[in-house]
Amino acid sequence: MNKWLKIIILGIGIIYYGAINVLSYTVMPYQNNHPIILKIAYSLLSFLILAIVYILLIKPKMLYKKEISKDMIIALYIGILIIPLISLV
Repeated sequence: MNKWLKIIILGIGIIYYGAINVLSYTVMPYQNNHPIILKIAYSLLSFLILAIVYILLIKPKMLYKKEISKDMIIALYIGILIIPLISLV
């Protein structure tokens, strides 16, 4: 994949993560009766999982000894869209 395209996709993923977190704290349907510490824990959990995905996409040899298959790379890029949704709980 082109380096610039990868940078653009990962940058949009960070903006998307920030937007989802702002929504989870400010929009009324997502401000349910859960304690705020639980929402912070979910945000941290989604951030940690997203950080692992970003490391696997940028420098896969740090965490994964073998070459990453194309199917796994596609799944990781889809994960950039899915993982921030954990924060909406």
